[in-house]
Amino acid sequence: MGLTFADIQNLSRDESQLYPPLEPLPLLTEYSKEEREIAQLQIGFASRLRQSAYYIVETTKSTDLPRYSDKYRPSPTAQPTLKRKDLHQPFFPQEIFDDYFNPKRRRAAERKSVKKISLDKLVDDAADAEQSDAERSEAGSEIVEEDYDVDEEYDNDYAENYFDNGEGDDDDLQGGGGDEGGGDYD
Repeated sequence: MGLTFADIQNLSRDESQLYPPLEPLPLLTEYSKEEREIAQLQIGFASRLRQSAYYIVETTKSTDLPRYSDKYRPSPTAQPTLKRKDLHQPFFPQEIFDDYFNPKRRRAAERKSVKKISLDKLVDDAADAEQSDAERSEAGSEIVEEDYDVDEEYDNDYAENYFDNGEGDDDDLQGGGGDEGGGDYD
């Protein structure tokens, strides 16, 4: 059927096969002068980009707790800002240029925008709403027969009986409650 006890004992006495010999791992050689220069150029380029005024960092509201190590992180105030005199205005679209340097004007324009109301659309929307209300009432009046047993609703009261809030722990359940029982001590 399978292995006998004697077979298992013989297996444990036999020598196990050795793994094939390992190839020596490649050794990490020292960087060449060219590789070192390439790495320095790449790191320098990335750091100059991060420090430039054109590097955009999204402002996010942090819900994390402040940590002691946060004081070592670069702050957004250390980031240089773009100045109007440093930019060539004809290169940028006028609206974007004005909105970047005068954000209050943009907010005021957003507030003053008036929404145009089309009376024809309002009438059409009202008619559609009445139509959908009529469809809903028809759907509600139809009797839908389901395979639902009312007894299942009452049998599944595990949650109601599971929690014991401690009410009635004081009751001794012996009945009485008056001066009966026990003797009178005068």
